Amino acid sequence: MPIVDRWLDQAPERLHLLADALVHKAMHGVAQNSAVREWRRSLAELRTATDGFNSDGIPVAIEGLLTLATYIKVTAPVADEELSILARNLGDLARVNETFEHSTRSRAAFNRWSPVAQSLLVALERLTDARLPAGQPATARTD
Repeated sequence: MPIVDRWLDQAPERLHLLADALVHKAMHGVAQNSAVREWRRSLAELRTATDGFNSDGIPVAIEGLLTLATYIKVTAPVADEELSILARNLGDLARVNETFEHSTRSRAAFNRWSPVAQSLLVALERLTDARLPAGQPATARTD
């Protein structure tokens, strides 16, 4: 099961921490820093799944992406177009993944799904890096 979907059952607070970091462009504390680090790992994991067809099938993230998109939508400032794009890409990736999940999971289905998923993942990686540059230190919360 992909990391971001596993969080729904095992650590839903990580989705809140990640959404908060992306919305506010800052990480506060060890837990939030860890959530962002795991999010980057999750994106890499999802991208690896798009690299080659596996006849046994591959798990693709759906619900975790949709939940993260919702958290971002409800907390994002209206004027933040970058966050709107991020949330839209999360939702689009979830829908593309769901379509693939319910397909025959054949090589042909993989070949239709993979380039679209890769494109969305590249966009999500870019947007994540724009909002939370890699190596950005966690700061103490002042509120």
